[in-house]
Amino acid sequence: MEVDPKPLYTPNPKKLDYIYTMPFKRPYNLRGTIPLIYRYYDAKDDDMWMYLPGMRRVRRMATYQTQDKMPGGMDYTWDTADTFMGNLLKFNITCLGQKETLMPVVASSVSQMDDNGLAGCDQYYQRRNAYIIKASYKNAITMTDIIFYVDPELWSSCYQIGKDMRGKDWLFAVYYWGRDATWYYNQNNMNTVDLQRRHMSPANLPWYEANTGMAPQYLSMQQLINRYAVR
Repeated sequence: MEVDPKPLYTPNPKKLDYIYTMPFKRPYNLRGTIPLIYRYYDAKDDDMWMYLPGMRRVRRMATYQTQDKMPGGMDYTWDTADTFMGNLLKFNITCLGQKETLMPVVASSVSQMDDNGLAGCDQYYQRRNAYIIKASYKNAITMTDIIFYVDPELWSSCYQIGKDMRGKDWLFAVYYWGRDATWYYNQNNMNTVDLQRRHMSPANLPWYEANTGMAPQYLSMQQLINRYAVR
């Protein structure tokens, strides 16, 4: 997706660059909820929709809400998912240099949960000369900056720190990456901590799909509802 040879879907009349969706299986109060985000090659703003199973309706979401936390009391925002998922047009990007960092880029592919609720794999960290990237909002609403650490070889980001409107640390995330038995590289576990409220959202990912030949029409809202909505 990031380096040559890149996949090319034609025709692509909507000029789609990126599609993101995350159907919820748990917790129970979010089961069947389906967010869907379309990002475009040109300067057009993102489009965002949400399927709400309680109403059995799709609602359009305002894209300025990407600085807000995700539904269900979680400590992720739409922009800090995967440590950084923001639209680059809304940020000023700065490379702060490189720093030797313990990175869980070869973490166990087994989802784990300890007695404290943390979902992090506790083994297979490596010293990596990570890039430190700062994304500063051009129009800050709830956050000023997102700082994340990127592995220089795998280009996966394991750590993220979000700054509040006073520039203080607010949201901290750690993502644990590893390969499964088929050598598929994926996030196995993740944690986000609200450092100010002392609240944490752990998650483990025992279920995912890695398919070849996937086309954009597979990720239309109707297809997602047919496949993942609560019956």
